[in-house]
Amino acid sequence: MSTAPKTPFIARLYRRLHAQRRAAAGHFLRGLAYGAGLSAASALAYALRQLG
Repeated sequence: MSTAPKTPFIARLYRRLHAQRRAAAGHFLRGLAYGAGLSAASALAYALRQLG
C-alpha cells in the first residue's frame, strides 16, 4: 500500500477545510456582531419604552 497517491488528496482536503473554516469563522463573527447589534437595539428600545 503506497501513501504517494493519498498525499495530494490529503493536502487538497486540508486546504479546502482550512478555507471553509476561515469562511465559517467570518460568518460566525458577522452573526455575532449582528446578534449584538440586535440585542443592543432591543435594549435601547426597552429603555426608551420604560422612560416614555
